Amino acid sequence: MTCSRLVIFVPLLGIAIGLCAVAAPSRPAPADNAAANQAADPSSAQEAYAIPQGAKVERDIVYAKVAGQDLHLDLYTPAEARGPLPVIVWIHGGGWTMGDKGQCPAVWLTAHGYVVASVEYRLAPRFTWPAQIQDCQAAVRFLRANANAKKFGLDGSHIGAWGASAGGHLAVLLGVLGENSPIPATDRHGDSPAESGNETVSSRVQAVCDWFGPTWLAEVQNNNAVEALLGGPVSKNRQKAEQASPLTYVAAGDPPMLIMHGKADTIVPVAASRALYAALRKVGVEAQLEIIPGAGHGAAGIINPQTMATVRQFFDAHLKNQPASQPASPDRVSGKPLDSAHGGSTKAK
Repeated sequence: MTCSRLVIFVPLLGIAIGLCAVAAPSRPAPADNAAANQAADPSSAQEAYAIPQGAKVERDIVYAKVAGQDLHLDLYTPAEARGPLPVIVWIHGGGWTMGDKGQCPAVWLTAHGYVVASVEYRLAPRFTWPAQIQDCQAAVRFLRANANAKKFGLDGSHIGAWGASAGGHLAVLLGVLGENSPIPATDRHGDSPAESGNETVSSRVQAVCDWFGPTWLAEVQNNNAVEALLGGPVSKNRQKAEQASPLTYVAAGDPPMLIMHGKADTIVPVAASRALYAALRKVGVEAQLEIIPGAGHGAAGIINPQTMATVRQFFDAHLKNQPASQPASPDRVSGKPLDSAHGGSTKAK
């Protein structure tokens, strides 16, 4: 089915460096993991980053190769997993220029019946757009292609993406890019990830959690991080900037999204998340926006028992079996019905 794409222009000035097709297989029987229902949600960043007791960790799994370089992911599996489990793909931030997969604040979800994959991707400025999203898509394809492998025990039909800052930007792109996306198949050097036969596997995800990710890059000027990603100033790379912006691709049929943003964020303005929320709701996509009072840029300000419970409940609702009659989660800002939170300047073209 072909769907029209909504192009939205949003001025998001103020983003700064220091952002510190094969269809998915059918749903297998749900995992029976009573312990996952009893684990507490983390109340601090320290707890979120701590690997739950007994969780199995396999580091540096090669998911693709590009230009002679191995691309890796770390896989965290619950201590007593029974049956294929849904997957959360964690994508780190760092302004597309720094950061690594070693720090993963999603790892606590293994105590709630999820497999968590923390992925690395090629960094700017050595590797410019679209290398970063190519790698994230390759990681999803690898996980789905190997879902039925006894070694991993994954539910390849239910994969969620979660990222922060630049990682949030890439997580949203995983959600809004269709199977026939306009993203170039190679980077500026003519390279693309070699995926050992996974190239025809779907890279679509079934749910997205976006923490304070930029959503429109085409009007950001004099910004080191964005210029590193694009390979030069936006003024000379306008088409590429639009291509790298999630708002370019929002359309009916995109997966549900949970968007969280600190109200005091001065690195990525909260208008970026308001604009994404407004665009998704305009085309009928299920979306939930949580604006955290007093929180600035970074995971530490976002993590608290309430927000982490919201993340878990969101993924549970969309990646685990639920009664068919269960209503969708309401759209909210800080727990209140969201009827006037379409902040940010949006204009359809």
